[in-house]
Amino acid sequence: MRVIDKYRPSRIVERFAEQIAHAAKGFPILDVACGSGRNADIFVRLGCNVLCLDQNLSQLESRYTQETMPSRLKLLKADLINDTWPVGVASVGGIINIHFLLPNLFPAFAESLIAGGYLVIETVPGCGGNYVQLPKVNQLRTELSQMFEFEFYKENPVGPATCEAVTVRLAAKRKSDRESSSQ
Repeated sequence: MRVIDKYRPSRIVERFAEQIAHAAKGFPILDVACGSGRNADIFVRLGCNVLCLDQNLSQLESRYTQETMPSRLKLLKADLINDTWPVGVASVGGIINIHFLLPNLFPAFAESLIAGGYLVIETVPGCGGNYVQLPKVNQLRTELSQMFEFEFYKENPVGPATCEAVTVRLAAKRKSDRESSSQ
């Protein structure tokens, strides 16, 4: 029987972690809807500062005591649906957004991310009826292509064929404002 490590980062985060850390140029990595912080851990180990953003930080706080909380980990509490975006312009070197998709945050992601910084997104898997909350074919590619250059983009169809829903895993670099406006 295989033991599952519930604190193991997403595979796409593992795959791109070193590139993300390097491209961040000392700016913190933002883990959006961080949950237990499983995706933040790899960046802390790589020497990055990480902002863990979530509406409820109890999963992450339950993993550490005040003494064992890594000093490179900063917690930021916000309701991503109702609150104002809490991250400043060009203030983060990477954004990790795993299993929480809110496309209306994409402009805020682009504004907060430094040029050349990575955005990594992985939608929830296509289990049960959750295909209704998943994007349509090419939706994320279309919405992000003006501000981001894709290094990896993979869609998998889920649900009934008529719904055109897909799961998405992507890693993309933020274009400079000059590159974005020339398209």
